[in-house]
Amino acid sequence: MKNIQKILFPTDFSEAAQNALRYAIHLADELDASIHLLHIVYPQAEPLDFPALATEATQQQVGAAEMILKRTVEETLAQIQVTGKLKNSPVILPDVEIGTPTNLITRIAEREEVDLIVMGAKGEHSMIEKAFGRVSLGVVKNANTPVLLIPENATFTPIKNVAYASNLLETDVYYIWQTLQMMEPFDAALRVIHVETEDIGKPTALDDFQALFAEHPKYKKLSFHELNGEEVDVVLSGFMEAWEINIMALYAPNYGFFESIFHRSLGKKLLKITEVPLLFLKKK
Repeated sequence: MKNIQKILFPTDFSEAAQNALRYAIHLADELDASIHLLHIVYPQAEPLDFPALATEATQQQVGAAEMILKRTVEETLAQIQVTGKLKNSPVILPDVEIGTPTNLITRIAEREEVDLIVMGAKGEHSMIEKAFGRVSLGVVKNANTPVLLIPENATFTPIKNVAYASNLLETDVYYIWQTLQMMEPFDAALRVIHVETEDIGKPTALDDFQALFAEHPKYKKLSFHELNGEEVDVVLSGFMEAWEINIMALYAPNYGFFESIFHRSLGKKLLKITEVPLLFLKKK
């Protein structure tokens, strides 16, 4: 897997998105990556009698969004540079498109061959932020590109400890490897976690995973952890706090899995109780 060189960052200009943008800039700076900063304008409905007026209104929105994007880039970089924490200001390419967000974001990610999509995870202070929250979940479900969701109160910290929540599927072997490759530029430790909700008292597939990766000395910073508890999200949240986890990775391969582990349960619950960014690995 190639290094992360191009990041797609969609924004609706909400507070949650602005906080996520600051995180994305720090991340791009660490990776020496560029940011494709995207805002999507919904097309105005075109009444049969006045299609030209609707088109003109949409173009006016595009023009206003372009100015806001430019100002957002300038102001955000200025705020971060005051802290002196940027090595180099990453290249940020503002872009305004017309369409529906979820579908357009996934199409642009494919078209531009981006390596990572970064989005604000939740923001429920306004109807706009609620709508954008639904878009971010839709992108996780539909995109083929890995998606990093940034909780609204998260701040960027050096990435030294990463966790992967395993459901003990055969596909986990590949996605553990993918996480290792993505995190290699940070020289971070990866902790693979499985939460067992029943006290089965016997070895699980996690032992097989550990034996498999033990054959490769390259993965010295890889460890495996078997935890017990009825509430998976609570157990994981406690682990993230105890081990100072900077990113939690999960595998979201398809609609059925997404519905069972994310939309109804794990990912969505984690977003409500943790400030740790969640990385969703996708099936190409």
